[in-house]
Amino acid sequence: GGMIRQSTGSAFLNIQAHSRHLASRINELPSRTKFQISRRYRTLDKIFLKVLKEQPYLMPSIFERFFTGNPNAAIPFLSNCGNLRGDFTMVMTMPKRPFLRAWVGW
Repeated sequence: GGMIRQSTGSAFLNIQAHSRHLASRINELPSRTKFQISRRYRTLDKIFLKVLKEQPYLMPSIFERFFTGNPNAAIPFLSNCGNLRGDFTMVMTMPKRPFLRAWVGW
């Protein structure tokens, strides 16, 4: 469990990463280490989902900004493979007010 990005529903790359994780620890399987999406992406997902729930009418423009603002950083960000610089770039393409409200009111 815990491999699906809540904001995108994407699980493909996380399942691949989890499979690699399990394969590298095949001899330790009785200990059952748990795969988790990083805290950074879990936090960003919670903020995004709060904006989605409270202001769904903003989503078309948010998605447009997301994919036109910095397309080279968008896919790594969505795939949990981004670096801090690229993730920060993606966050900065978003409208500030709704996301700050969601984060502060969290």
